[in-house]
Amino acid sequence: MQKYILLYAFFILLASCSKDKNYLDLSTDPVFNLNANEHILRIGVQSDSEWNITNTNTWYSVTQKTSSGNDSLIITVQTNIAREKRSGDLAISNKDKKLSISINQDAATEEYHFKIPVIFHVLYTDQSDLKTNIPTRQLWQILDEVNSLYDGSLPGGVDMNLEFTLATHDPGGNLLSETGIHRIQRNNIILGCEDFLNNKYGDAQWLWDQNKYINVVIFTFEETNTVGISFLAYTPSSHPLEGLPKGDNYYTRYPTEQAHCIAMNNFWVNMYDITSQGYQPIFSHSLAHELGHYLGLFHAFYKLGDVTTDYCADTPDYDRVAYENALNKNAPWDERIKRTAFDSTTFISTNIMDYDYGWKNLFTNDQRTRIRHVLEYSPLIPGPKIPTSLTRGAGITEPGIIMK
Repeated sequence: MQKYILLYAFFILLASCSKDKNYLDLSTDPVFNLNANEHILRIGVQSDSEWNITNTNTWYSVTQKTSSGNDSLIITVQTNIAREKRSGDLAISNKDKKLSISINQDAATEEYHFKIPVIFHVLYTDQSDLKTNIPTRQLWQILDEVNSLYDGSLPGGVDMNLEFTLATHDPGGNLLSETGIHRIQRNNIILGCEDFLNNKYGDAQWLWDQNKYINVVIFTFEETNTVGISFLAYTPSSHPLEGLPKGDNYYTRYPTEQAHCIAMNNFWVNMYDITSQGYQPIFSHSLAHELGHYLGLFHAFYKLGDVTTDYCADTPDYDRVAYENALNKNAPWDERIKRTAFDSTTFISTNIMDYDYGWKNLFTNDQRTRIRHVLEYSPLIPGPKIPTSLTRGAGITEPGIIMK
């Protein structure tokens, strides 16, 4: 919860008195000692001339860097999710005087619980076609099902300590008429999924700020058998993660050559797998899978020419091609979900980052470690970050990697 510290004091000027020239004053003590939560600081500034702010840190921001005469300075201090205290200084100066504002923030005492806003962009042609213009409550239910796969509530599950939430406001700050949903009517919504992500149709420009939202775009894929597709996460070159591309510049700008988002095929929105224990919704499990990619996870199998490792020691490696060649789709469910690892042991497929057939309802501890790294450091992922030397956008930026 945001904590607001109101530090603004009105300057009372008596009619019979006047300030000397060449002055620059603040309404409060310029040293702030804060806890690890987010804070908004309001400071009154009185100056006889234009004043300017110099800020060299990324974990706090100012509403304005310059103003004339008397005004208020608003500083937003991000939540500190690191286990270390941090300090920073802002310089405020006019033509004759310079002052320093110091901000000291305590270290986090526990792991941060991320709440990540998701916006569903629903592309449709016919408003009455509920297979493409998907009903509001159905989309809400899908996200609820996804969260149940990330919260570790199932036996053997790992709690990721994150929650996907429905976006409440658009980038302009306007309240959404449908929470978490942005509907777009188009003449043609049958599109190539990789073409869409590679910006063949010019959609990169309208996607919402990826540092504040996860964009999930829903349309009809030309590739009928594909349920979803996503970009892998980026990481800063100062804090890399095996297999992920570097995205140093994306702390301060957005991708323009690629539509950095998750795309989902509306063809599958009402489809289910029939398991030995009932029906398994394909769309929500696939969205959980694509979100795994978006947060830095690879497939939990070996496939020559595609994925050869997921960089997680606690996910059993198996040959996906050999499994597919030997698969009898008419076999009972409990036989189809069995895998043979490279060490010849047999196991039941439960991992969300595996393909059919399987329960696709669990993550592992090593997968959790990768996701937490991405949440804490990566650009284009909503939520507070542990600052690095590259969060101002001066380093390596590599092409995005697309995963299905």
